Amino acid sequence: MPYNGIPIEPNDLDICTDQASAYRMEASLNAHILQAVELRTSELIRSHPGMLQMGDVPVELIGDMEIRTAHGAWPGAPEIGQHCGMVKFEGVLIPVMDLRFLRDGYKRLGLIERVNQIEQFLIGGV
Repeated sequence: MPYNGIPIEPNDLDICTDQASAYRMEASLNAHILQAVELRTSELIRSHPGMLQMGDVPVELIGDMEIRTAHGAWPGAPEIGQHCGMVKFEGVLIPVMDLRFLRDGYKRLGLIERVNQIEQFLIGGV
């Protein structure tokens, strides 16, 4: 399934949302929880992640994800809804993150291969 036009094979489904919604989804999908939603902080990322299994699909809930700045500050979680668009897949509209927003996040995480893949697509090639 292409992501926003980029041909990739996803390993899982990431649901990026706010903190409160991540906990509400966890409560609603209690029978599918593999890892509870809770605050986790690494060197570069702070968020409220959790993991579900929906049939054969691993689903990662990611609430209020922040990427630490180069100066070491936590900028606060972005308003995800401002960085989403809709794509149609098999007749269903699905919200997806804007590629430029995603690229910028990957840059801050040092994921250069993903950055290059997105930039190549944005300039017209795959």
